[in-house]
Amino acid sequence: MKVEVRHLVQMVGEKQQFLVIMQWAIMVIMMVSMEMTLVGTTSSTLEGRSTKRRMVFYMHDKPGGLHPTGVAVATAPGHNLNEATFGNTIIFDDKMTEGPDPLSREIGRGQGMYSIASISQVDLFIAFTTVFHYPPYLNGSTLSLLGSDRVGLPTRDIAIVGGTGVFRFARGVASISTISVVSGINATLKFDVTLIL
Repeated sequence: MKVEVRHLVQMVGEKQQFLVIMQWAIMVIMMVSMEMTLVGTTSSTLEGRSTKRRMVFYMHDKPGGLHPTGVAVATAPGHNLNEATFGNTIIFDDKMTEGPDPLSREIGRGQGMYSIASISQVDLFIAFTTVFHYPPYLNGSTLSLLGSDRVGLPTRDIAIVGGTGVFRFARGVASISTISVVSGINATLKFDVTLIL
């Protein structure tokens, strides 16, 4: 029996409609990311050259308090959007800075989403793009990051699966460490990035 997506959404009811849409969105993001990885690898190999570049920046994730930069958009049935519960999904537009102080020079925005992807601990599935606007030669350049952020570890790695502008066809690794946490949820994260261009 063939069931169209719109009929499936009607069948599960209004409370779960948003969860179904988010699951489809996550699947699409994962498929696009996989395609970006294949395209980036093939193009770089064909060019026969690569350059290694290292950079460090800080991202300020603020899903709570005044002027939040992250908003909970989905949760498991029977749970609160503000709980750290398996399935909760946050969409964010976080400030990226040169230094750990939120008042240091803003160099861009980290835009994407993360979901609590572990039943037993607070491990995140994270998919986002860094959009740079400083320094001027990076204006509009992006990096796409995807992976598991095991927040309980002092340092954890996620994959860089692509980029645009100066970072076209980039691949690499971002090592993340938590610099500070305020009010239990607002965090400053250090990204130590190694790229192959």
